[in-house]
Amino acid sequence: MAQDSSVAYAATIYKPRQEVYAFWRNWQNLPRFARHLKSVEDLGGGKTRWTAEGPQGPVTWDAETVADVPCERIAWRSVGHADVPNHGEVLFKDAPMDRGTEVVVRLAYDIPYGIIGELAAKVTGNSPEAEIAEAVRRFKAILECGELPVIEGQSSNRKRGDNQPGQESPKVGVR
Repeated sequence: MAQDSSVAYAATIYKPRQEVYAFWRNWQNLPRFARHLKSVEDLGGGKTRWTAEGPQGPVTWDAETVADVPCERIAWRSVGHADVPNHGEVLFKDAPMDRGTEVVVRLAYDIPYGIIGELAAKVTGNSPEAEIAEAVRRFKAILECGELPVIEGQSSNRKRGDNQPGQESPKVGVR
């Protein structure tokens, strides 16, 4: 038995609405910021095929675009026998005071296995709420910075190996 659920997340992106819309509307860009997505294939005629990484391996479903108002709204719904039937929309509007674009993502879906499936997703950290929030934050970072920020390779601002557990940290740059 499935249980209906929905999530929404919004962010302001410091880029013009046309640029933000165009980046999202290019389906091949979606896996760049939505980690769970492996690919989105444009089948033509408003149809797409989505492949995501699920708990048991890859999951594929087809969707159709039900609304595409340039620079304002993109809406879709799954078609056929989707493992996780879903529908959603992305809204784009100018932010106040010329501060970029407000983006709102809304997703509604049927949770497999009902409340048990929802709890399992939250326990494993795969909740749709967390995935949508992370995807929108990553989308914002790519558009504003041109890349995703990472911490690998960043210094920790201390001399490595100079202190042992229980010892005071070295005072670097202090006389």
